[in-house]
Formats: sequence, C-alpha cells, structure tokens
Amino acid sequence: EEEDAIIPLMPLIRDAVMRRMVRTTDTELVRANATGSAETVSGMNVALIDGVATIAAAGSYEYTQPGTYGDPATIADLMQARRTMGTPGLMPGDVVYVVSQSVYFDLLEDPDFRTMDLVGGAATILRGQVGSVLGSPVVISDAFASDAAGAVQAVAFNSSNYLFGELRGLMVERDRDIENQKNILVATRRFGMTEIVPSAGAGRSHCANLVRPAS
Repeated sequence: EEEDAIIPLMPLIRDAVMRRMVRTTDTELVRANATGSAETVSGMNVALIDGVATIAAAGSYEYTQPGTYGDPATIADLMQARRTMGTPGLMPGDVVYVVSQSVYFDLLEDPDFRTMDLVGGAATILRGQVGSVLGSPVVISDAFASDAAGAVQAVAFNSSNYLFGELRGLMVERDRDIENQKNILVATRRFGMTEIVPSAGAGRSHCANLVRPAS
C-alpha cells in the first residue's frame, strides 16, 4: 500500500479518538475515583476527579434495591434513592437520574415509566434525556461498571449543587515524527467538576446511588 492510501482513513481515526475522549469524560463524571483505584476505559486510566457515584458512596446512603440480584429496577427504587437525599431531593426539577443500560431496560418494563414520546420530543437529542420519573429527567450512560451483585447501576443527584468548568474544549492536533516516519494524533481536553455544598451524610446529601442487591 502506498502511504497516500492512509489519508482517506484519517477522518475515521479522528472520529475514533473523539469518541474515546467522550467515553473517558463520561466515566470521569459518573464513577471516577481520584483517591482510589483508577477506572479503565479502552486502556486509559481515568481518575482525576471524583464522579457523582463516588461522591455518593463517600457522603450519602447507598440505597440497595430490595429483593435479590436479578430483580428488575423499578420507579419505586429510583424514588427511594431520591428519598435518601433528604432536603436536596425535594424539588424534582433539580434531581437528575443517570442510569445504566441494564436499569434503563428494567424501567422500560415498568408501566409507570414515562419515556420521551410521552414527556417531550427534543430532549433525547439535545440533553440525552430518555425519560422522566415524576418530573425528574432520566439519562442513560454506559459509563457504569458491569451489572453485577453489589454494583452501582444508577445515581440520583441534585444538579444545581455541581459546578462543571470547561477549561479547554476538545482539541485534536496532528504532528509528524519524521525520524520514525509516523503521524501523531493527540486529543486533549481540560475540565473540572466539584460540589458547591459538600454532602452531609445520609438524609441530607446531594446524591445517592442505586446498588444491585448482593444476593
């Protein structure tokens, strides 16, 4: 193959790099642990900040779904997670549920779950919302760990208590390594996320996890 044959592949490679950056960003915001073991996505360790699921584990009650592992998650389970938040969970418009793919399919089997065809048409495209639970948006994410007993599969949090700062947007740069005859693509992004008011423990926290029962 001539070197020129690689040129048409560059847009595909660039898109793959950007998708990987998006996945690592989601993992950081959802379940990264800055002081514990790094989460790994496609071979990249990401543990620069605490994600909302880690913050919930550190400062709030982790709601364990009743029953045994394998029972589907329901609207009542999500509401119980919101109940454990206390005062920060009173306003449904301030609470956001981020759920795993497994929990999302469980919710589709719950007749009380309101999907976007019932509560809105543009939210899925504009904000990633796939449904609503009593006025609180539900967003699906593949950043959770694999579904297993004792694993966090959903998190409810008060979005008004978190600051997200975009320090530098996603940028893809290209360089040429002449000595090794290689083209180098480097993708960079800088952002930060933190709590405004730290969680005060069970019954007064700004986030809570839904954990699969251990047995």
